[in-house]
Amino acid sequence: MTICTYDARTLASEAVIEDLMMQAKKIKYDVIGVTVTRRRHSLNAIYETREELFLGTCDRRGVGGVGVLVNTSMATNIDSLEQLTTRIGRLRMRRCGPTPALTVFVQHQATKKKKSKLSIWTWRISTEKIMPPTSKRFCLTDAAVVPKFYTGSDHRFLRGRFSFTRRAEKTAKF
Repeated sequence: MTICTYDARTLASEAVIEDLMMQAKKIKYDVIGVTVTRRRHSLNAIYETREELFLGTCDRRGVGGVGVLVNTSMATNIDSLEQLTTRIGRLRMRRCGPTPALTVFVQHQATKKKKSKLSIWTWRISTEKIMPPTSKRFCLTDAAVVPKFYTGSDHRFLRGRFSFTRRAEKTAKF
């Protein structure tokens, strides 16, 4: 299973969403967690390719918003998607063949970083975290930055590959 994360900066317009879909076709993924969507209204869409896109809303200041893009192969396994806050989303997947039932959290967190000795603070967006519900490290087999993913954001597209076996699934439950 391949889970990715991407800080989109904004997915408020249809043109930017279309760019995201076109770029996503160029890589292998099962789930893409999208943060900083900055949408005022939620969006649930199923495309003709049977990919499903869920985008949550931002707060009244235009900050936050999370969502997921689920590939065709995994779209039938979606159990539920909830936006817990404007910065945290939860995708629940059903068991399907060798892939166990799992929950994917998409989180966006802005952090403060001190820029100079003059106590001038700037906001820097930390790398979003996509966390499978396990404390075992052997499930994550590969993590990489995907080059050449252009949708208008200057943030990097991160991809993590997870390997699940029956034995690993049993030891990962808590």
